Amino acid sequence: MDNMEIVKKINDYIMEGYEIRSEMYIRMYLNKDDYDDFAEEFCNLWIKAWDLFRELDIGIREFDEKYHNDLEYWVDSFIEVLKSQIKKDKKYFKKAEEVLNYLIEYYKDDEEYKSYYKIELADSYYLIGDYEKAENLYKEVINEKPDEFWAYTNYAYLLIDANRFRDAEKIMEKCVKNCVIEDFECVGDIYNKLRKNGKSQISEKLRSYYNLRDRTVKVTDNLFDDAGTERFKKSADILGIPLKDGTLFVDDDEELAILADFMIFGRIDGIRFIDNVDESKYDNEILDALRKSKFSLFKVISTNPKEHTLEIEDIFENKRYAVMDVMMSKTVDAGFLFTSRYIPFENYGIVIACGHGFNPKSEISLLKKFKKLMKKLDYEDEETKKFIVLYNLGKRYGNLLIAGSW
Repeated sequence: MDNMEIVKKINDYIMEGYEIRSEMYIRMYLNKDDYDDFAEEFCNLWIKAWDLFRELDIGIREFDEKYHNDLEYWVDSFIEVLKSQIKKDKKYFKKAEEVLNYLIEYYKDDEEYKSYYKIELADSYYLIGDYEKAENLYKEVINEKPDEFWAYTNYAYLLIDANRFRDAEKIMEKCVKNCVIEDFECVGDIYNKLRKNGKSQISEKLRSYYNLRDRTVKVTDNLFDDAGTERFKKSADILGIPLKDGTLFVDDDEELAILADFMIFGRIDGIRFIDNVDESKYDNEILDALRKSKFSLFKVISTNPKEHTLEIEDIFENKRYAVMDVMMSKTVDAGFLFTSRYIPFENYGIVIACGHGFNPKSEISLLKKFKKLMKKLDYEDEETKKFIVLYNLGKRYGNLLIAGSW
């Protein structure tokens, strides 16, 4: 075959694999028992595509540029498929190892890609039970890139499986210290596993914090789902977020989080959704705290990264609150202004990043604009009116806060 015929074959194998994968997902959804056969079939097709690509003796990016393809995007899906198949049959490990070693070498001058594929290779060794090689690679990534979140968490899971609980705790302490927490649920799961094994020495305060955040996210997600389409439409209309034929037009996913908050806590047609729910469906401790929560403009007074805490002040009420937030305590300075929802618990509060951040120097001008807009806006409920005004000020003068990354 000449090169163009090989390229066509590669594309045919990839597309056929995608089609079979779609059929597999349908059969999984329908609870059919034979979907494993589909997984093996499309994995084998993608292996053929990869082997043909290697015959061309050309780099991935050069291939995509020359043949107007998107192999660089596909290869990540291919790796996930190989890892999934390794769990069922270790014969697929050798191919995964071959592919990942190629990618590590190919991206040797790109720190992000190289680290990513080293973690994938470590995961593959982990899957076949070669803990020593997996551990060495996780350590290598952490030494080269100390803020690589997934190297720490995947390494921690390995250590837990190896019953090395204290080592897992130490790794997670480093993770919390050095990394932006990209997945709170993952971190919470690791600490829960440590706690269940009775070995965790992590502070009760920090463990409680992760537990509260995880439970709070679950409750707010359920409240959002239960609020319904009509409230969704009305909330979007009140906030001025474009909605056409059921499609929401927002600039960022974080703006959707603000809309969700308004659906749950805003008073629409005289009703706050959170005050009119079936309490038996929810975690009542979290529900009670959410009902006492407030959305406002806050200023950071001080931070204590070592204790993962900070003190914030409600600009409008001049009240101060103790907050626990692992990332925020490490990444913002005193004076930082932000809108968010503060949720009070017994020993401290937490904040949910569903608002905007502002330049600390803008406090006086923001307050003037806030007062002006509050007088101008005609709305039945003061707290809801305050939310609307702060949202509009954020849209115009602030930057969206990204949940989980402060």
